[in-house]
Amino acid sequence: MQNAPSAVGNSNVVGMKKGELKVFSSGSKATNIGELMNSPMELCSFLRNRIAGSGMKTGEIARIAKLSHSTVSRMLYGDTKDPRLNTVIQLLMALKFKLYVC
Repeated sequence: MQNAPSAVGNSNVVGMKKGELKVFSSGSKATNIGELMNSPMELCSFLRNRIAGSGMKTGEIARIAKLSHSTVSRMLYGDTKDPRLNTVIQLLMALKFKLYVC
């Protein structure tokens, strides 16, 4: 696979391979969402930790992400075994993550 061009404008994306989907929050290293999507329990843990660290409540995140509170809760507690990528992206964007796709 080819590496992403460095001209993307963010040093965090240098070295990403074609087809990768990563997110970044300020001051954190890249997280490969594609890998997390393959492990629902790791994804749940990742999202719970990020929401806890954000200082926002689950309902507030759901409102910003334009998702129902029950959808967010089901994802956070592992009741959704195969979450849609779009739903995960909406949550991450509500948490102010930056999304990079190569």
